[in-house]
Amino acid sequence: QGVMAATTTEKKAKAPKQRLLLAEDHDANRKILSKILQSKGYRVKAVVNAAKAMAALEKKDGDYAICLCDQIMPPGATGTELAVDVRKRWPYIPFLLLTGIEDEAVAKAVSAGVVDQVVPKPGPDPDQLAVILERTRLERAKKYPPPVRVKPDPPAPSS
Repeated sequence: QGVMAATTTEKKAKAPKQRLLLAEDHDANRKILSKILQSKGYRVKAVVNAAKAMAALEKKDGDYAICLCDQIMPPGATGTELAVDVRKRWPYIPFLLLTGIEDEAVAKAVSAGVVDQVVPKPGPDPDQLAVILERTRLERAKKYPPPVRVKPDPPAPSS
């Protein structure tokens, strides 16, 4: 009776959802993956090709926790080509490649450290995918800590 109960107005602080960039040209795959990733707590920006992925990265100045990208996305650059560009500008972003094919470009990108992880198509179950994404993010962060992003102070009221 001397103990005060917590009020309903007290809420637990929630960690912000991590932003994930998904580049996948196949509409059904993009929609399914987006829903799976959202169910795992990610804020997903889904695009159809490498050019749109690069535009999304530039718009947010690389403020993505993870980039998950298909290898073949006609027309334009492949996933491995996008990975090279991402590594040059944002080395801290984990880059995972979705592919159902084995080719020399993928093998070279992985051995060079341009691609962190290859996720085979069809992909793993949602829980396994979440583990792969988080493990890869943590491993990349050890080597390349992401920048600390500080929101600017709001303007002072004018008098």
